[in-house]
Amino acid sequence: MAGLAAVMALSMWCLAALFVGHALLPAQKILEGLRRLEGGDLGSRLPAFRTPEFDKVASAFNDLAGRLQATAAERSALTRRLFQVQEDERRALARDLTTNSASA
Repeated sequence: MAGLAAVMALSMWCLAALFVGHALLPAQKILEGLRRLEGGDLGSRLPAFRTPEFDKVASAFNDLAGRLQATAAERSALTRRLFQVQEDERRALARDLTTNSASA
């Protein structure tokens, strides 16, 4: 009888572990997405999940990734604009120096 109870307890534990492991599979996908984002993949998105809590996390993750992607694009555009303004300023200074040395 004790052996049967032990087998039943072990079986229940295995089923519970299997169920919990399956229920937490979205957490693994979320961690993978975070690692991709950390690695610089700003286009990384998570799928929708059946569990409302995980789906809310995925939605927040996707919103954050989108904002990071937009911010990176804006930063890149601003950097290009800064280099263009610097180059224009250098040309204007060179032109002024050339004009001043020619008149002297």
